Amino acid sequence: MSSSISRVVASNIDGRARTPRYIQNQLQALHSSLLKNSSETRQAISSSNNYTPAEVSIEYYLAVSLVKDQYASIDFDQMMEEEYRIANGKDAADRRVATGIVYIVPSSHTLFYSVIAPLSVAIAAGNCAVLELSPTLSEINSLLRKVLPQALDADTFTIVESTPEDPRFLNSCIRVLPTPFTSPSPNVLISPSTSRTIAIVDRSSDLETAASALITARFSFGGRSPYAPDLVLVNEFVIDEFSNLVVQQAARMFSRKISVTKPGEKSRKLLSEEELREQGTSMVVSGDNGAIVRVNDRQSKVLQKKVSQPLLILTSISSLDDAIDFSNSGASPLLATYFFANLASAKYLSQFIDSYLSLVNHIPAELLVGPPTPVTHPASPSHLTRFNKTMFTVPRPAYITSQESASKQLNTLLTSPPTGKSSTAISELEKEASKALEPTGQKPGNHIGFFEQGILTGLVLVFVPAAVGTLAVVGFGIRGLVRVARR
Repeated sequence: MSSSISRVVASNIDGRARTPRYIQNQLQALHSSLLKNSSETRQAISSSNNYTPAEVSIEYYLAVSLVKDQYASIDFDQMMEEEYRIANGKDAADRRVATGIVYIVPSSHTLFYSVIAPLSVAIAAGNCAVLELSPTLSEINSLLRKVLPQALDADTFTIVESTPEDPRFLNSCIRVLPTPFTSPSPNVLISPSTSRTIAIVDRSSDLETAASALITARFSFGGRSPYAPDLVLVNEFVIDEFSNLVVQQAARMFSRKISVTKPGEKSRKLLSEEELREQGTSMVVSGDNGAIVRVNDRQSKVLQKKVSQPLLILTSISSLDDAIDFSNSGASPLLATYFFANLASAKYLSQFIDSYLSLVNHIPAELLVGPPTPVTHPASPSHLTRFNKTMFTVPRPAYITSQESASKQLNTLLTSPPTGKSSTAISELEKEASKALEPTGQKPGNHIGFFEQGILTGLVLVFVPAAVGTLAVVGFGIRGLVRVARR
């Protein structure tokens, strides 16, 4: 174990990072350092990722605003009241404490935000932190290596180049990992970045709004966001119109973006020759800044891709049920689903498609920045809750107030000698346990539903003609008998 990690472990044992004033000072120092190095940071983000000025500003803003939000969440008086609840004769039922050390492996996508987000939340929760940054030529990587150690206390924060080999140290940490190369566990927070994101465009939607939102999500930030749509399922009655709209929106988007091909480099192939030769695959539009592909063959491998480049893939669906079946046919759950439809249809889709996150008729820009929410926690479209203190704390409730009357009765029964009085108490407990549950309140089932109506309709169609035919035969028979009798 390196000396820097040993210092962090020692500080964790001392509980140095858990005091409210220390947390405030660390967040304040981090925020001041980010503001001081604002221009240098923006330049590093731009040169490392080839982002547009707007994309650079968004990533920088989201990271800094998250630090501000965490600092604002530190209520010194509230934290002191919570700490001394037991001493003041109060229950601490919601008491949570820092896990100790948070080991962060950031996502390569929007690296600056992916470092600052979990780091600031871990500090706010009262933890020490270890950041793993592999040595690269990236400017933003170099800047983080310089800025963060200058801002934060070396006793509670350090940067390492590779994963420590000591399994005891790793098992004692909460680890934040960007990809699911291991199974989630109580001390491992894994972002499902390899899970796919699917959008569904129904004919009831505003097609222009859908086209604009999906083009922006797919082609922003170099098309590398895990939350960018990997596949767009479009109702077959409107797919031609929608294809025209996405081409128009793509032209607008491409005209605002700088080229993703650097001088001297060959243009990137967004699809392999094999994929392009697949039957039913056609290029809608293509250029240095991205491409739009339409796929008609449901068996195509292109429809199962996790896309990490500026490539939008369209295919048609015949109905909402078709969209549900296709969405659930691959690996599940999906990372996210975007429903562009009326509210009733969106409700139906979100109810039956297995997805970590569902959004209706919008895709927030902030969702495209940073790694996905760890799988063991509810996903949120807000960058302020992508990581939260609950992830880096553990529940440690403490109680001091007297127990409820039922608990008192049980304790008395356990400590009382076997007498007639205790037998009576046992009988009362058994009587209480055998009481029936309250009725559900459901009304009698005399309502004629969809299936009952179908059955009744079928019976009418079968038996009414039979009854009419029988009556006619009987009528003719009676008339015949009458005629015979008159003769």
